[in-house]
This record gives sequence, C-alpha cells and structure tokens, in this order.
Amino acid sequence: MKAINKEAQKTFETVLKHMSSEGHAKINNSESFMPLCVQKIMENDRFMTVALTHYYKQNGDLVSDPEMTFLYCKASKRAYPLTFEMGGRLHQQAVELGSDLSPVRYAPRMQKDLKNFANSWMKNIKSQQSL
Repeated sequence: MKAINKEAQKTFETVLKHMSSEGHAKINNSESFMPLCVQKIMENDRFMTVALTHYYKQNGDLVSDPEMTFLYCKASKRAYPLTFEMGGRLHQQAVELGSDLSPVRYAPRMQKDLKNFANSWMKNIKSQQSL
C-alpha cells in the first residue's frame, strides 16, 4: 500500500492532534471554507482508522464533500488512504481491513489514486484551515 507523502503526513499529524479524548474534532479556522471534521473510527494497539470529512447542508441533510478514511500505523506514523466518498454519489474502497485492522485486500491502482488525491487535499486543508 502507498502512504501519503511526508508533507501531507505532517498535516495529517496536525489534524490528529486536534482530536479530543473522545476521538473527534471539528477544525474551523476559516469563515471562507468548510470545516474539517475528524473522527476516530476504530483503534487497537497497532492501528487506528480515521475519517476526515468536509460537509455541506443540502435540504437539511449533511452531505460529505469529500470524506476519506485512513489507516494510521502507530509504529511507522504513516497514513494510508482506504476509502473516498463524495456526497453519497461516489464511493470507492481501495483497501479492505480485517478484524485486527490489518489490510487483507486492496486495489493497488485505486489506492494509489486515493493517495494522490489525499496528498493534494492535505495541502488544501493546511492552507484553508491555517494549520
């Protein structure tokens, strides 16, 4: 699997530091851009899965724009994109995890595409949220 690049990883680590002890955060350092919501999904002694999401409201419903999930390896301190979702219209799952959160199957080409998107998105998050 492909991890996000070093610059993106620094931003990802900064985002994780905003999480509360309950495992979530809403980063809203800009009135011009959508807040970033962060949520820990699952965790064990080796890995943590995290969702990062921008939301907007449409007809009273929250719609993801986008949402990505990541596998964070605690030992290497690296993040690996797992899924991408855009407003319920598009869902891509590049990596399937086992019950111990270790990868059991993945689509290399899709996962590489998600990594490339995540690298760009982390630049935007850093800039937009002044991280």
